[in-house]
Amino acid sequence: MDLEETIQQIEEEQNIEETASETKDQLDRTVDDVLNTALNPAEWAREIEAQESDSVETVDNGVSEGELSPAAASEGEDE
Repeated sequence: MDLEETIQQIEEEQNIEETASETKDQLDRTVDDVLNTALNPAEWAREIEAQESDSVETVDNGVSEGELSPAAASEGEDE
């Protein structure tokens, strides 16, 4: 019996076939993403741009509607 057959038998005995398959699939996707990012400089640039875009959106949306920014709040203190 080879390793794959043994693993399959254990999965069947433990009723974890679906979970094991999902875990293997997720691991494959994760490894693909890591390798693609590490080996593809164009992907690096895209990831950096996406992160910078997310950071800008967070800063732009930092003040909720109806709230005053610190500068606007201090202007009202002089009155």
